[in-house]
Amino acid sequence: MTGAYRLDNDRRLREGVRQNGSARRHRQSIQPDHCQPRSRRPSMTIAVFPDLSSEAFFADRYFTYRVLREKFPFFRTEIDGEPCILLTRYADVDDILRHPLATIQSAPDDFPEKRIGQRSAERFYHETFCNLDVLDSLRLHRAVAPAFTPQAVAKMRGWMKEVIERHLARLDDETEIDFIAAFVSPVTDELAGRLLHVPAVDAGRLLRRSHDLITIICTGSPVNSALAAPNEAMRLYFADIDNILRTLGTAKLPENDFIGLMLAAAGKDIGMIHSEIVSAIAGFIATAYHTMKSTIVNATLALLRHPDQKIRLIAQPDLARSAWEETLRFDGPVHFIHRFARHPIVIGGVPIEPGLRLVLSIQSANRDELQFSNPDRFIIARPNNGQLGFDGGPHFDWGAQVARLGGELLMQRLFQRFPKMYVKEVQTAPAGDISFPALTRLDVSLR
Repeated sequence: MTGAYRLDNDRRLREGVRQNGSARRHRQSIQPDHCQPRSRRPSMTIAVFPDLSSEAFFADRYFTYRVLREKFPFFRTEIDGEPCILLTRYADVDDILRHPLATIQSAPDDFPEKRIGQRSAERFYHETFCNLDVLDSLRLHRAVAPAFTPQAVAKMRGWMKEVIERHLARLDDETEIDFIAAFVSPVTDELAGRLLHVPAVDAGRLLRRSHDLITIICTGSPVNSALAAPNEAMRLYFADIDNILRTLGTAKLPENDFIGLMLAAAGKDIGMIHSEIVSAIAGFIATAYHTMKSTIVNATLALLRHPDQKIRLIAQPDLARSAWEETLRFDGPVHFIHRFARHPIVIGGVPIEPGLRLVLSIQSANRDELQFSNPDRFIIARPNNGQLGFDGGPHFDWGAQVARLGGELLMQRLFQRFPKMYVKEVQTAPAGDISFPALTRLDVSLR
């Protein structure tokens, strides 16, 4: 076996002797014997180790995830030179997401300078929701939570449906399109623009920059030379969002509007300071760009590649929400996130030492055969779909319900309008980002 796994006759064994005193002890550091069924343990003389930087991994991530779950569920490795444990089983990932002693920061207010530098992107990293520990996250969550209750989100249904229907109608005279450029990007731009109270063209300009912010919050770290783009993107974000906030500061905003709630909370004891508001909006934009856009693309592709499920969705459009949830499980937009064990904890019967970085494979967990029957099948009516695509525990994504509503509305209408759509060509982003894979082009025939 080659590519995603290195057959280890010499180098790894020599490293094991050098680091741990014996090759046997090195293999135990990769996977403790008591964590593996005896029949699945690596050979005593030749071990097979996952390689998340290989071309084979990027060509077929899910094969690698399956081997990790079966053979190396507590895989000790290094990312950016930092020791970590890669967790891939549903039960273990879910436990960490909900564990009160598993934190986003290794210590209070400890941020990785090597990863983020010391300029505009650092400010965003310190203040965006997804990088805050529980107390700060809950403090900011309380300020915006009324905007994302089921009742508040339900009020968005009318205008979101109108936006989606209008963009579908634009395709009526088309035969072959790049679905991402012709439909997904314009729809995402307008939906985000409505939430931000800016024209779609301005929202689109902001959304394009958000790709650079993904570099800052991904599991791996950018090299120093790659920090220029996110720093410049965040510098422009701060300027543009400041302008938006100045305009909205004197406007009458809808009840429970998320920007209005943050502005109202500014300066209060449990409220938000101005830079936190800007970072929260930037983070929401990044979420809209990647999560919403990628899931729309992945859902469309999955249904086109599973025509039986597409036919069922056309016949039963009430399965639209379930189809969206199944997309998040089957091929969600976020593959890896991290936590730290700030204190000693035990996960899956395995002690985890304090200070260790835990890398959680969300998409491996979502394909775990111990949690889901037929996990590699795309089934839009899957019952009890407890997918982990929107995180969990106290860091649950506060915009998840907005994305779900948009996805449900689109799934209801897309194939009703274009039942004969089929795939012509697919292009993926260059290999390198383990956390946020994305398609860059999806050419389809509409008829």
